[in-house]
Amino acid sequence: MHYPLFLTAAAFALATRPAAAATVHCSDLTTVSATSGWSTVQKDLSIDKKPITLGGKVYPKGLGTHAPSEIVYNLDGKYATFTADVGIDDETAGKGSVEFQVFADDSLVYHSGVMKGNVAAKKISISVAGKKKLKLGVTIGTDTYDMDDADWAAPQLAEKDPVALSVPKTSKASRPDRSASVGYAAQPGAHPRNLQGRLKHILTPAEGR
Repeated sequence: MHYPLFLTAAAFALATRPAAAATVHCSDLTTVSATSGWSTVQKDLSIDKKPITLGGKVYPKGLGTHAPSEIVYNLDGKYATFTADVGIDDETAGKGSVEFQVFADDSLVYHSGVMKGNVAAKKISISVAGKKKLKLGVTIGTDTYDMDDADWAAPQLAEKDPVALSVPKTSKASRPDRSASVGYAAQPGAHPRNLQGRLKHILTPAEGR
């Protein structure tokens, strides 16, 4: 069966279009280890087991902890990017001070600097391509560890971009022989400038019809 050329081209375009990279929430992954300076690390809640809130924005997904804290994940080289918003949860009413750190394969790749409870959240976007381990750390800031309720809000890992399917190029389709398709053959000797010849001889019934 032969399909119209425009349908074939459309099918090739769809086949070569790369799929969107998958993204996973860190709070949905199993940790290698997770420690918190007070209580235990909370999934999708603040350390006080309330909705994670930074600057009035509520995050349905995230990790609530308290300095000093470390959360470790195995990556196995499957991911390309780590993203998150970080800050001290609104539940402290502006108190507390911490510093957020990100380690990839034990190398420090990000640190927020000291953040206090009245400071706006910071956005993180870090390449973790080819890395095998991710560690999220929170250290005590410039004061005691009281009210150091630290949030990793909406922390996500994006998988590597899928490779587009390889489809071989095709040659341009040639124009079909319309005379053959309707059962007629051109008559030799008919000259295009000879009006009589064009009327009399340009087309004659094909043999065998």
